[in-house]
Amino acid sequence: MKLRNIFILLLLLFTSFQTYSQIRGISYMSKEGLDNIIPYAKKDNKPILIYIHSQHCYTSKKFTREIMSSDSIRKFVSRKYYCINGDIAQKFGTAYAKKHDILILPSIVLLAPDGNHLFQVDMTYDFDILFGQIGRYVSTCSILMQSELLKSTSNITEAEALTKIGASYAKTDFLKRRDIHPSENCSRFLVDINKLNYFKNGYLLQWAKLLEEDKKKAIPASK
Repeated sequence: MKLRNIFILLLLLFTSFQTYSQIRGISYMSKEGLDNIIPYAKKDNKPILIYIHSQHCYTSKKFTREIMSSDSIRKFVSRKYYCINGDIAQKFGTAYAKKHDILILPSIVLLAPDGNHLFQVDMTYDFDILFGQIGRYVSTCSILMQSELLKSTSNITEAEALTKIGASYAKTDFLKRRDIHPSENCSRFLVDINKLNYFKNGYLLQWAKLLEEDKKKAIPASK
């Protein structure tokens, strides 16, 4: 009887370990830190995702199992990001959480390919909200990359570059998505990073300009 109980206990422990291993199915490139990731991220222009969690935290395990292990999140994140395992049992996870005052577990931190523009995801079990933030950050990084390119080739400031890019996005959306409010259109590209206010302002100003031009065209010329 004792032997049978021991066998059942070992089986449960093995199943638990196996399940936790499987739900961490995201392809983590490293758990040592950012320094060895950034060169690859910059080369491939891929943002970085750091998953701060603990193997001993019930909420972390639940979130990993129910959200991070979902096929949609796992496949998208593994394809679009370089991922770092920020387990606080490891040196990097603890140091990073302390450095950025991350007090809630689990947490997801997103970084641009150069390691800047930190964005901490609003953690939620609402899949659409979470996935939306992670997806929009990819667009955000793309816009930031475009601004760097425009700035270097046109000899303009970053603010001017982001404003111009915002205006160009507005011109495209005005033709295809005119029935949707411009703020809603604009927000689908962005997460809340201060410098992207220039993009948003450029987008909204261009939209208002296009609306005004349309109104003028609709007014019949006086004889």
